[in-house]
Amino acid sequence: MNNEGTWEVVWIQPFTGSQQVIHSGLDYREALDRKSEYDNNMTGFGGAVIVRGAMKS
Repeated sequence: MNNEGTWEVVWIQPFTGSQQVIHSGLDYREALDRKSEYDNNMTGFGGAVIVRGAMKS
């Protein structure tokens, strides 16, 4: 797997499934670190925090 490039941390909201980009333009390691912070701090909000490759335009 190629971990280079830009990555986003995205919150998928409960019920609606809406996706909200929390951070973008990160490398893979930074994105994982941010995801861990949100996993620890957003307990009770529901939904899911994911890391994905940034959309190419």
